[in-house]
This record gives sequence, C-alpha cells and structure tokens, in this order.
Amino acid sequence: MQGARGRFRGWIGTIDAPPSLAPWHYAELFSAWEAGNIARAKTLQDGVRKYVDLVWMFGAPADVCKTVLSARLGVDCGRSIPPVNRLTDDQRREVLRAAEALGVTETGSRDEGLGARGRAGARG
Repeated sequence: MQGARGRFRGWIGTIDAPPSLAPWHYAELFSAWEAGNIARAKTLQDGVRKYVDLVWMFGAPADVCKTVLSARLGVDCGRSIPPVNRLTDDQRREVLRAAEALGVTETGSRDEGLGARGRAGARG
C-alpha cells in the first residue's frame, strides 16, 4: 500500500534486496520498459527469478545480501541481528558460490552497461 501512495506523491523507486545485488539487470529492465521495448523487458523480467532465489537462500535475505555485497564491495557489511535469520559459515560459503556463478560478486564489470542514469540510480 505504501508504494501505491508513494506513486501518487511522485516517488519513482524503491530499495529492494534483489536489485541491490544486480542493479545492472534491473536498470536494463527499466530502460527497456521506459523505451517501450516490452518484449525485451519481459525477457529481462523472466531473468529476475535467479536473483530472487539467491536472496532467499536459507530464508535469510538480509544476511545473504550482506554476504554478497561484502564480497563485491570489499567492505564488511556485517551480519544480520536477531530476530532475522543468520547464515552459518557453511551457508555463507554456499551463498558465495551461487553468487559467483551469477556474476554478482564481480566489481566494476557490470557498471559499464548501466549508463549514466543507471549508475546514478544504482549508487544513489
């Protein structure tokens, strides 16, 4: 409901876990939609599932995001605090293997595909 109210106030975005892990994918999806390339937008939307599945590994979305972002940014993003689910060390390693397979732990290589507007949105 908050999102709908926000749209009427001129808000144009949201912060969500999957886009924080793969902003380039979501920026490209939005650009395709904004350009009216609905076929491309639908294809990209179909590709969102892999990022959502990564976020929900072990039912610990906050800890998954902190783990992946720590690896990609080279900054310790910390651990989740109770009552949020936390990953075990073995689960963290498994999450990182899955994230590496999706290419979301790489730094820099994806920013080139965002364009100026996408880079600003992904970082701002």
